[in-house]
Amino acid sequence: RLWLRPLQSLAGRLQMRFHLHGLQPEETVQYVEHQLRTAGARSEIFTRPALERLHKATAGIPRHINHLATLALMTAAATNNRLVDEALVDALIETEWQGAPS
Repeated sequence: RLWLRPLQSLAGRLQMRFHLHGLQPEETVQYVEHQLRTAGARSEIFTRPALERLHKATAGIPRHINHLATLALMTAAATNNRLVDEALVDALIETEWQGAPS
């Protein structure tokens, strides 16, 4: 609790506190697919195994999902890949990912 001291004034103003659990694996798939459709995707971009690996690496936390998925999309674009597969996600986790433990 010592690390919270700088935030005590803020904590005193909050009326409610929430702890949100990560999404379930299928919810992660639906979340990413929805985000891609909203952005205009018309075909598959992430393979199912890639999405499953993304979920495991991010513990289903949407902020982490967004970050790792963005890294994967940028890497796929930079390497002229139209599909993000499990190998690409695994490579990013090994070299770039600083998020939730997998």
